[in-house]
Amino acid sequence: MISFLLKALEEKLRYAGSRLQPEEWVRRTAIYAVAAAIVVAALAAVLFGAVAAMAVFVLTLAAMPVARYVQLEMDIERRRIEVERILPDLLRVIAANISAGLTPIVAVRAAARPEFGAISKELKYLTARSMGSSSMEEITEEIKKRIRSDMLDRVLLMFTTSLRSGGDVVKALETSASDIQRISELHDSLVAQTSMYTTFVLFGIVVTMPFLLAVSISVMGLMSDITSAQQISYVAAYMSFGFPSISQEFLTVISVLVLVGSSLTASLLMGIIRAGNRIEGLKYFLPLFCAALAVFYISHKIAVPFIIGMLR
Repeated sequence: MISFLLKALEEKLRYAGSRLQPEEWVRRTAIYAVAAAIVVAALAAVLFGAVAAMAVFVLTLAAMPVARYVQLEMDIERRRIEVERILPDLLRVIAANISAGLTPIVAVRAAARPEFGAISKELKYLTARSMGSSSMEEITEEIKKRIRSDMLDRVLLMFTTSLRSGGDVVKALETSASDIQRISELHDSLVAQTSMYTTFVLFGIVVTMPFLLAVSISVMGLMSDITSAQQISYVAAYMSFGFPSISQEFLTVISVLVLVGSSLTASLLMGIIRAGNRIEGLKYFLPLFCAALAVFYISHKIAVPFIIGMLR
């Protein structure tokens, strides 16, 4: 089981462009988790006491590996987006090199320019390592193991198939570049068309929901004050028996948890709309949650009490 997990982690690290071994990544993650847990637990002990510090320590210790793994997935997705963005230009350069009379391997190596980013480094590394002893098919298989991209896999399959069958490689590369660029333009157009819906979602998560949660807490507080100020009859007391009162502190905690869930859901949705991947949307989670929490605090402490005071 452990060997299987290490092998899967090795594949993830390779896709992310990291040269670390899985064991080294696990060791660093453990060190970061313990260090972060100690620091956060110390702050919690000063502010909230020993019991809260122990709970925060365990929670941080468990959350840090998850955060590191999510960061790894985001690095993989970032490389995919970068590669697919420059792929049309790279294919056109390779096609021009082959038209100039270079062999496929030399054409690929000559196209590995610094401005092509991650894929340029991988192409230089693989072609230099092969030193003429590897075929183009072996190099393309190695590229597939280092960059996770369905679009790149299809282009490499087309490239090797054209070489094997003796087809017009230059025309195939230029056609693929045009198709990929057209797909990218269609995606950008789709993102632009759905930007209005994204704005409505963000407004609901950041402004509307925190304000309504603050209003509900204030209303519950008013009802509790009215009930405690009035003389409760025997029937009302009997009917209310077994139903514990809900404090404002409990509702505040529930509201924060709701904001966490809604911010996470909205960030995943934005990742799907903008990049076609949920993991990419996690980078929006923290800004969304902080903004929603700030609006909730301002509404709960300032805006809603001011409105209630005006209505009295």
